[in-house]
Amino acid sequence: MKKISLLLSLLYILSYQHSALAQLAEIGVSESTWLGGLIAGGNTSLSSANTLGGWGHFSFGVSGALSRPSMLGNTATASSISTILRIGAFKGLRLGPSVHGLGSLDLFLRLGRVNLNGLISEQSNIWGTGARIGILRNSIITPAVSVSAGYHSMGKMPFGSVWNPAIPATQEAEFSTTSFRIDVSKNLFVITPLAGIGVNRNRHAYWTNGIKVEQTKNESVFYTGVEWNFLLLKLGLEVGRTGGDTFGTMGLRLAL
Repeated sequence: MKKISLLLSLLYILSYQHSALAQLAEIGVSESTWLGGLIAGGNTSLSSANTLGGWGHFSFGVSGALSRPSMLGNTATASSISTILRIGAFKGLRLGPSVHGLGSLDLFLRLGRVNLNGLISEQSNIWGTGARIGILRNSIITPAVSVSAGYHSMGKMPFGSVWNPAIPATQEAEFSTTSFRIDVSKNLFVITPLAGIGVNRNRHAYWTNGIKVEQTKNESVFYTGVEWNFLLLKLGLEVGRTGGDTFGTMGLRLAL
């Protein structure tokens, strides 16, 4: 009889912990969708909409992002820094003298770190990968238009305790986002204005005492920016909005 009572008590505790974690994850994914903009950016490769031009072309750069989100009644500073390697895989089809790049393909890899400064400070590694498919490459008469998809993820961290000291640090969280984008830009020689829209499918998972729960939520993304062209160097600035918060991104890349 004692064993049955002990088992029932254990099941009740586990059920209570799972319910509490589920509520925490639901709050987390609802109030932290801005993280998708912080770790993936608006434009996921922080560049113009132009694809690179096929095999043998690549781009390597460093980018930093900043946001001032509000969560659980507290405002904090959130930042990230990452390196991005993009490789041209296919130059696409030419439909005319100034119409080319249809179906061109770039692949990218991002590695970096995110820092959250709330009531306490926490850091986590981030990584991401994805692809961009060109619809048009930039020419004298056409803008660059492309679509892209990517996946970005943070490692485990005591996310809740950054915002609320009542949430124990043993309750670790992991955030990831699957992103889809449509980008357009036009090279005006010295500068290249760019803009885009998309959606992030955000996933927020919590762990404690071996129990894991997760929630997902879709959030739209809007962004605009400009890229300055200095021969092989490109300096980019971008401002975007997602999850009710604004983020800014700056990056420098070498393109060959």
